[in-house]
Amino acid sequence: MPFPIPQKKVKGTITQKERDEIESSQFAAKAVEPHTTQSGFFFFDVEGIEAPLTGAHIYIEGVNDAKGKELMYFEIVMGK
Repeated sequence: MPFPIPQKKVKGTITQKERDEIESSQFAAKAVEPHTTQSGFFFFDVEGIEAPLTGAHIYIEGVNDAKGKELMYFEIVMGK
């Protein structure tokens, strides 16, 4: 199920074509078949956060095989 794009009205709104491109590019895969790849993006709302990358980390977990056994866990440090 794709996640909706925030619908706030902002200055310099985007066209419907641009909105459609964003919608189709989101990471929406529930599973990745063996020997294939999936791509897309994740949206993080950082409105009201002065320095969103300071001390930020992204934790990736819950990557499981077909039997539910965890395959990997890793962390990405986003800022100084």
